[in-house]
Amino acid sequence: MRTNLLRATLSLSIAFGGAAVAADGSPDASFGTDGEYPGHGFYPGPFGNDRSDSIVAVLPAGQRLYLVGNMQSGADEYRMSVYRLGANGFPDYSFGDAGLRTYVPPCPAGRVSDAVVDAAGRLWLAIAGCGDFTVYRLTADGDLDTGLLGSGVLNVAFDLGGDGDDRASKLALSPAGTILIGGSAAAMPAAKLAIAQFTQDGQPVEGFGDAGRASLALSIAPRFVNGLQRMADGRIVATGYRLGNGNSHVEFAARLQPGGQADAGFGADGPGYSVYDPLMLPQPTGGTSGGSLVLHDGSILRVGAVGGDYYLGRWRADGQPDLTLGADGMRRYALDFAGPDPVNPLHNSDAARRIVRQGDGKYLILGQSYAGDGRRGISLLRLMPDFEPDASFGDGGRLRYLLPIASDGVHEMTAVTLNVLPGRVLVGANVATGAGPAQIQTVAALVDDLLFADGVD
Repeated sequence: MRTNLLRATLSLSIAFGGAAVAADGSPDASFGTDGEYPGHGFYPGPFGNDRSDSIVAVLPAGQRLYLVGNMQSGADEYRMSVYRLGANGFPDYSFGDAGLRTYVPPCPAGRVSDAVVDAAGRLWLAIAGCGDFTVYRLTADGDLDTGLLGSGVLNVAFDLGGDGDDRASKLALSPAGTILIGGSAAAMPAAKLAIAQFTQDGQPVEGFGDAGRASLALSIAPRFVNGLQRMADGRIVATGYRLGNGNSHVEFAARLQPGGQADAGFGADGPGYSVYDPLMLPQPTGGTSGGSLVLHDGSILRVGAVGGDYYLGRWRADGQPDLTLGADGMRRYALDFAGPDPVNPLHNSDAARRIVRQGDGKYLILGQSYAGDGRRGISLLRLMPDFEPDASFGDGGRLRYLLPIASDGVHEMTAVTLNVLPGRVLVGANVATGAGPAQIQTVAALVDDLLFADGVD
């Protein structure tokens, strides 16, 4: 029985009767009982506060919310984790141990890399690090769902050569009910973008690739897929990056036909794909890649960091950079919470991680930013449909939060997930505890006066 569960307010009502009257972006203090950190919930694992836990996905499901991630259970050991919360934002004690279930990964290096919840309330977990694409399907109560292939486990091997290290990093559910799995597949001479599409019964989708598996060679060796979406006409868009030297990430966007072939109508660097390196010398810091969003016109928005600022970029529907947005199809946003000319330029370093589109056409971008105290907190930027900052949100369109809970005073937060719900914004983050590199999971719930939302990240 865990008695040291640190709980602050998680302002997260899924049923929105009686929402608090507060400015957009404010922590929603109408929920929970902890007045010191309103609008936040903290979820340490059962293995000690000196362990490093991390959120991968925050999944609203009716009157429930699932927090999916990984928890450190030993010096070099991890377990996959699922927290289930009730509509009041506190752990659902009918689920596992005080709302938490953990699972031994299928291999020692296995880690949950993404998760989705389907219309039946079942959880799908992508697991990387075990050589093949591996997906678990869990029931709403967290048991392996034997309705999937009798085991609840789907393994997809591409076997294209190389070291055989195929890594699943992103999941998506299609309107037709199929499951899309995106990642990289080992091959010679270099890894390829890999997309698998299977039915919810675990069978290859007929007519997609080779037995449900499609791959695409790029001019770079992709490592991670951080965006995976199916367009209305069945084409599939995948975005991601290859880790480069220093802190640079070379990005890519790829578009496949419904059958898995490269879409020759898209691509600045080859049939079906475009690449971009956000590290443009000279810069004080390297570039990083965040998430992406496909718009109704087929263009792709992407976010990340360049030169210590947020950036928003766009590939047009043909794969060329949209130069109307700025040089190289990119616009920079300096949040600069430390103020002008800080002594340490890193104190003004911002990095965007996720982008969603609200139901009113505005864009919300989540990331993390340093300030004058030298600490990293989560930050939000809201843009108008024309990509100008929304002056009605926070301070000129920007907000920053830092949870000062670290026992050593070195407070750090890492932004991970962003959900826009009717009346509420949910931010999943990891927060330093002060015990060396240890961190715990948290969700921040922020007020949003919209009663509708249609964004995805």
